[in-house]
Amino acid sequence: MGMKHPEEPVALQAIEFWSTVCEEEIDLSQAAMEATEYGEHVVYNSKGFAKAALPDILPVLLELLCQQNEDDDEDDWTKSMAAGCCLELLANNVGNAIVQPVVPFVEAGITQADWQRREAAVMAFGSILDGPDADVLAPLVTQALGALIGMMQSDPSLQVRDTVAWTLSKICENMLEIIDPAVHLRNLITALVIGLNASPRTCNSCCLALNSLVSQLSFSADMLGEDLATSAMSEYYSGILKELMPIAERPANHANSRSAAYQTISVFLGASANDTLPVVQEVAVAMLARQEALLGMQNQLVGMDDRNNWNDMQINVCVVIQSFIRRSPSMAAPFADRIMTNLLGLISASGKHAGVLEDAFATVGALAGALEAGFNKYMEAFTPFLFTALGSFEDWQVAQAAVYVGSDVARAINEGLTPYAERLMVSLIDLLRSPMVQRQVKPNAITTIGEVALAIGGGFRPYLDTTMTILSQAGSTSAAPGDEAMIDFVQSMRESIVDAFIGIMNGIKDTDAGAMQPYVSGIMGFLKTCWADEDRTDSFSIASLGLIGDFGEAYKSTVRDDLLQDWVQQAVSWGRTRSGNKQAKTNAAYAQQAIKNASK
Repeated sequence: MGMKHPEEPVALQAIEFWSTVCEEEIDLSQAAMEATEYGEHVVYNSKGFAKAALPDILPVLLELLCQQNEDDDEDDWTKSMAAGCCLELLANNVGNAIVQPVVPFVEAGITQADWQRREAAVMAFGSILDGPDADVLAPLVTQALGALIGMMQSDPSLQVRDTVAWTLSKICENMLEIIDPAVHLRNLITALVIGLNASPRTCNSCCLALNSLVSQLSFSADMLGEDLATSAMSEYYSGILKELMPIAERPANHANSRSAAYQTISVFLGASANDTLPVVQEVAVAMLARQEALLGMQNQLVGMDDRNNWNDMQINVCVVIQSFIRRSPSMAAPFADRIMTNLLGLISASGKHAGVLEDAFATVGALAGALEAGFNKYMEAFTPFLFTALGSFEDWQVAQAAVYVGSDVARAINEGLTPYAERLMVSLIDLLRSPMVQRQVKPNAITTIGEVALAIGGGFRPYLDTTMTILSQAGSTSAAPGDEAMIDFVQSMRESIVDAFIGIMNGIKDTDAGAMQPYVSGIMGFLKTCWADEDRTDSFSIASLGLIGDFGEAYKSTVRDDLLQDWVQQAVSWGRTRSGNKQAKTNAAYAQQAIKNASK
């Protein structure tokens, strides 16, 4: 009755009630599944209120979907929007039970002359695609796909085409396995490309659909190196990218459509097969030219709107260039001077804007990873910006970005870092000691110290005592029971501390292995405390088994007493019984062998 109320605020609250019921029941079901998986007692079971009420509330929701107005603003929260959201949550909650009652509404509405009925039918169909089993939905999606593609191309209503584009994006995201590329792919891509140049909202949905298509129909180059010869999407690359580039050049970012176009270009570059690499290079070169043009415009920016728009475009261009570098380091290498010149100019011109600096630094990190030792030539020009950013204690996002790129560079140039190591270590230690820095930066700074140690090897010896003091202090951080945020932070710190110990140990073991030995008992005490904590993470547990193995291998009988403690054997047993976790089993076997060797 509340949902049918003529006063919109009343109806909205009634719809919100059922949405909340669904959210709670989804959470309860998820918690029950996790408890069962880990052999724990299920504390609360869902009572299935939404499923019991389905015959009463579903017809009302479907009728509310039809109450749209042509002049509805997408920023306004209307009854039809709320009903669509509630329907999605219902589908997620009750699964297969929602399909049969919705199908007649969709079939009856999709051919109506009234645009509201057509749009509501498509909205209802799109809303039930996430929740029910794929085999229940498959025949319906197969049957509907041709009609939806036709509506995308020819329906006279912009609102209907908007919703069709959204529904196609949901199909591509959740049901792609039932699309037969030989039957539907060409028509689907044609419809989506037409939609790119429709309203900004349609453009966003078409971009999402294209992202899902290329991600799922092309195997990621990260997984296969650079050896993906071709993919089902290859023949469409040139045409799709040609349509996306002008959208990415638009002076304004209406409804985020420009950013969506950049994101899709980035996804396409990252998922590209070898036969599309000439097109990929062409796009990357165009992006570099765009970045240079933007840098040339910075003195013409008037007011905050201009500056924000400029920042947004620079961030998006950086994301695309990162994708290009990661996809093909060898192809990016000849452009390295140009990329780095642009990035240094951008960092200099950013005015300490955190978003721009984050992505500029991330692009520098990607380039360092691609060039490895070849990145050395840029260090002198880059490090002043790096050290300035590491000192941005009050602007934690800038400091965080600098910490990340410090790790990337250390991994890339290894001993080439030595001339800059002292300044870098001072900056990282100052950052860890500063009370002004937000705490989420500190675990990553500790990990970076481990990367520095691994990179410069024996050159790390002068920093060992100070680092161990800092790590000991960091390791004593604790959390009050029930303080979830602090518990997460402590676990994150412990993971980083173990990573740092491993980096230091492996960095100095070839030149000065004995330097670490005086600290072994203290470190093992720290590990013992952490293992006694039932909130400890699997990542910490697995890494610490590797560290125990490192100690046993390096110091043998001299650390026997530390390694023969009961808790160590319990830790090894934990690792050996982690079914399905290969790394846990490997590290446990490594630790067990090291303990055996130490016992001789």
